[in-house]
Amino acid sequence: WAQAASVHLFGLNEAALRLPSVLAGLGWLSLLYRFTRRHTDRPTATVAALLMALSLYIGLIGKAATADALLNLFLAGTMFAIHDQFTAPRPARLRWIFVLMGLGFLTKGPVAVLIPLLVSGIFYLSYRRGRQWLRLAFDPVGLLLFLAIVVPWHVAVYLDSGWTFFEGFYLHHNLDRYDTPMQGHA
Repeated sequence: WAQAASVHLFGLNEAALRLPSVLAGLGWLSLLYRFTRRHTDRPTATVAALLMALSLYIGLIGKAATADALLNLFLAGTMFAIHDQFTAPRPARLRWIFVLMGLGFLTKGPVAVLIPLLVSGIFYLSYRRGRQWLRLAFDPVGLLLFLAIVVPWHVAVYLDSGWTFFEGFYLHHNLDRYDTPMQGHA
């Protein structure tokens, strides 16, 4: 969708196709800087941002015409918000976590929920705060926000292509790929 909007604005060319990844990469970098700055100091935040910006792999993701940079933006935002929710709980921040997971889910699927749930669950359990994690993970307002973001698109896809999309995306691309090599990547 981001690429479609970019192409609509700037025409069908390589720069327009890559622009969403570049912007997502810059957003991801900004989140890291701001998170590090909040929890440490300006020099440490600057070094963290520079290390990220100069990383070869992150640089490749940040300019590739794929959804990976956008997913990483949403994952980083989710994980930073989870950490901040752990240290200073706020209802608005908890809702933001669900919004970011919903946007990540629309971007790349269940991985945008699975990673934050697993990592935060382990994190909360390591501090013996498992019950608190369960209350947060199953927050009714947060779940409704998540569903309000994710369900309309799924309904539209179902109305357009029926069950075929769900079989291809959820079963093949999200389950089969973990036990069977795809696209010659054995």
